[in-house]
Amino acid sequence: MSGYLLLLSLGTVWTFISVIAISGKRAGISSSVFYFLGNSVASLCCLLYFLLPGMTMDDFTAPGKRNFLFCYLLGSVFNGLGQAVTMYNLKSGGRAIALAIPQMAFLLPFICGILFWNEPVNWIRLTGMFIVAAAVLVAGLCKQDPDGKSNWNPRRFYIALVAVALIGLSQVMVVMAGYVCAGNEVGNMTRTFFYMLTAAIFFGVISYLEIRKNGLPPRKSIKWGIIWGIIAPLSNMLLFYCLDIFAKSNQSGIVYAVGAVLLMIGTCIYTRVFLKEKLAVMQYAGVAGMIIGLLMVRLGGV
Repeated sequence: MSGYLLLLSLGTVWTFISVIAISGKRAGISSSVFYFLGNSVASLCCLLYFLLPGMTMDDFTAPGKRNFLFCYLLGSVFNGLGQAVTMYNLKSGGRAIALAIPQMAFLLPFICGILFWNEPVNWIRLTGMFIVAAAVLVAGLCKQDPDGKSNWNPRRFYIALVAVALIGLSQVMVVMAGYVCAGNEVGNMTRTFFYMLTAAIFFGVISYLEIRKNGLPPRKSIKWGIIWGIIAPLSNMLLFYCLDIFAKSNQSGIVYAVGAVLLMIGTCIYTRVFLKEKLAVMQYAGVAGMIIGLLMVRLGGV
């Protein structure tokens, strides 16, 4: 039970930083600049932590530890690529497809866990996971696009599939590290630092190109990236800790899934209650499906 309470905490923290990202977007900052600022500040926070008395960065020079950390660095790069593809897709309109399909990336580590890492599964958990996936798709695709464009567009759909593959591969790399390099784990703060530093470099390149083309973002919007960066290390450390805990029972493949669904439920509640956005009937049905699916995933624990 304690592991699932940790996942509830993870979903809560993810919702909180998602709210910050929404606030930054509403203030006029672009996603690439936002994540460059956020990951840069997060990396700096990690460095400041290492400067505290008695706090040092883990030694990662041993071959096994290098391989472990390399999986995380690749995961960060793939995640950045997936986010960049999603941002590109958003620019062509039809936000529902561009956002909904990449949210299903959690299926990839779940399926890989069953196929390659012998993670336990039964029909209850399997059914629950695919109910969750269907609910996510329904809730996302039923959202009204502000530009009034049709949700369906083959080109946007295929681009969204590329995004979901990249983000899913990112999650697979991180989960795989705990199995392939078991016993050679690097400390949470050290892997958080390198994961976010890699993301800062990646988004820094994209931000530079974007700023050259469009100029600097509104000054008032920059604060949201900084606030996100202060909290983001906690989010990643909690994620990595959850992965370590669930790896002990050979169930790491469900961590991203449960966390992502809790994030989506929390975000729906925030946008409805605080931003006064109306939800379609099918969106309410999608949220209900997510909750039912999560309960089945929990009841199907083996």
